[in-house]
Amino acid sequence: MTGLEEEIKKFADDRWPDRDIAGRLRKLGEEFGELAEAIARGDDDAAFLEAADCAIVLTDLLALQGKSLTLAMMVKMEINNNREVKL
Repeated sequence: MTGLEEEIKKFADDRWPDRDIAGRLRKLGEEFGELAEAIARGDDDAAFLEAADCAIVLTDLLALQGKSLTLAMMVKMEINNNREVKL
């Protein structure tokens, strides 16, 4: 995990020590809904912060499983970059 991912996990551990994956998934859905609403309103500043909330919750969700969101994105981009482009 990156330093930021570790900071996010520690923050969540301190705030919500009994959280679970199902609860984090519900929270991610809530945050995604808030992001969608901010975008629909055209509120770029709110959308910026809501996108960060989504990333924070998703980072914590993966950290609860012992995984790194950064590493997952790096692996997936490698896969994407090596895909044949379909026209």
